[in-house]
Amino acid sequence: MMKFLLFLIITSVTILPQDSKIEILSNSHLIYSYQNVKIQTDEKSFEVVSGTSSVYSEQIKGKKVIYNSENGSYLLITNYGFKPAKDDYNIDYFLFDESFKLITKYSEIAPFDLPHPIASVSDNGFIVLFDPLSYELKIIDEKGKTEISLQKEVPLEMERTAFIRCYANTIIVGVNEIAMNNSVTEAEIDLFSIDKTTNKVSASKLNLSILTGLYIDENRMFVSGVVWDNSSVKGKSFIYETSSEKLIQITDFNFDNIVKTDNGYLTSNGNQIRNISSEGIILNETKINSFRIYSLVKHDGNIFLTYSAESGNYLLILNEENLKPETAPYFISNKQISNKLTISKNNELYFQDINSTFIYRMK
Repeated sequence: MMKFLLFLIITSVTILPQDSKIEILSNSHLIYSYQNVKIQTDEKSFEVVSGTSSVYSEQIKGKKVIYNSENGSYLLITNYGFKPAKDDYNIDYFLFDESFKLITKYSEIAPFDLPHPIASVSDNGFIVLFDPLSYELKIIDEKGKTEISLQKEVPLEMERTAFIRCYANTIIVGVNEIAMNNSVTEAEIDLFSIDKTTNKVSASKLNLSILTGLYIDENRMFVSGVVWDNSSVKGKSFIYETSSEKLIQITDFNFDNIVKTDNGYLTSNGNQIRNISSEGIILNETKINSFRIYSLVKHDGNIFLTYSAESGNYLLILNEENLKPETAPYFISNKQISNKLTISKNNELYFQDINSTFIYRMK
């Protein structure tokens, strides 16, 4: 195991908000932008629109959640049909290709009193669902459904933390076998790697009390979390390089969000942002004067991030290379905002609170 503690640049960001350049696009719909289309959702329906033309629409009640594949080739719209009464409900999955043609539609019933499956979508055009209660994995594509049991005799646990990610035909799942509590000092998380072409499952365990992040690309896999140490919480992450099969351990470091950059990776955890190399070396870092960073994206040399603070929720723009602010923060809303940022072909940044959509025009 290797430990990296190289800090080249450490800064802190404390700046006052300025008059907002953020526009309210809608007070009644949540709107997302992907490539050449916009996806408009509300409680009763969703619609995919290209220009002024409707590409696809569906009248369906429920909460809509959107997932995109790593390079954006495929888009998954999921509808959770939660009911006011204590009744089982439908989960409907709609998978679109890069031309926004519906290629797969799948539906299943979820028990009202149990955790529902978590979802991911691959650039190879398939949906993956993982049930954290039973460790059952489902792979859904145009040909049908494949079910794989990742582990037998799973103990009953209602509050597991689980993540699932896809890259090409590789699926990775990270999950806590037991829920996190401060009495766990030598906890382990389960890590599974599944090859869709063969359905082969590789299983391992890592010394983490709870997962906070999971990521995979063509060269490496990141597994991140925290461990309890004498009643204190410390970050810990692992990088697995697929070509050399080398495992790198980084102490005092974990992430919630991670984005690949030209020189490595950009991560965030709490109110902290770090640039790290492919080997886990911390190149520079900064702290935002906030409670929590919700989400971040990179575009044209800048980092766009949303965060919460005592006075509300904000958008901040940083220089990608040195992590210094390009502008003062822009106020968004006092309501809780989503953890999703999308960019239109017209260089417009889209983000949402619980019932409104906002845009920031980059140029």
